[in-house]
Amino acid sequence: ELRRPDGGWRLPQRDGGVVYPGTCGLSSLATLEGRPSPTVQASRQWLIGIQSEEGSIGDGASTTASAIMSLLDAGEPPDSPFLRKAALYLKRTQTAEGYWNGWMGPELTTLYCIQALTRLGEPATSKTIQPAISWVLGKQKQDGSFFDVSAPAVRAGEVIAATAIGLTALTLLCIADTGIKVEPQILDKALNWLIAKQQPDGSWGTPENPNPFDTVMAVQVLFTFKGLEAKQSVGKGVEWLLNNQRPNGSWGDLM
Repeated sequence: ELRRPDGGWRLPQRDGGVVYPGTCGLSSLATLEGRPSPTVQASRQWLIGIQSEEGSIGDGASTTASAIMSLLDAGEPPDSPFLRKAALYLKRTQTAEGYWNGWMGPELTTLYCIQALTRLGEPATSKTIQPAISWVLGKQKQDGSFFDVSAPAVRAGEVIAATAIGLTALTLLCIADTGIKVEPQILDKALNWLIAKQQPDGSWGTPENPNPFDTVMAVQVLFTFKGLEAKQSVGKGVEWLLNNQRPNGSWGDLM
């Protein structure tokens, strides 16, 4: 019901326009309805149609990376001219230090860019992915978490919707996706920190503000790295998500 007639989405977004909600909607529908669905293909064509001449889709690297992953979910071939153009845009806009800037903040934007380029076949040892991963790994704190952020918040025009829990989980998923070899203690510290952050009700976040995004990310990470060993934590997280879906089908607005 949130889809617009042109294939985009009318879900409001503070700084990412309508593109980021559109990419999330497209990925979800591709999973639920299948790639041949007319709704999926209309949204896919809408995203392709708004690509700029320079290769970006939406507002900079944040939405471009998200759009790449959504188009792949919808069946766009990795070597299509649209995705090649978008990948070149991301490579051009990477900073000398290895990260990307974007309206989501450099933390989440960089993690999305790593995931997007990896899914397009960029190897972990490439001159694009390797410095990006090095920048991310350099942000691990003494307690095992990654990135020192307070969220949700607006920081110098950036929308910081992902907390340290969500960013730590997404960092671990990027490590898994790229296949890059890291020291075991890096993974162990981060996983132990995540496990300790689970609330008694099964969610991740705080007792006052359980966070659906954090909970989904943490569940994915524990299942990816721990498998059946994390059955109890994963099961409690999934149960919390099922019990806290809103009547309209959503899990609310992080901001």
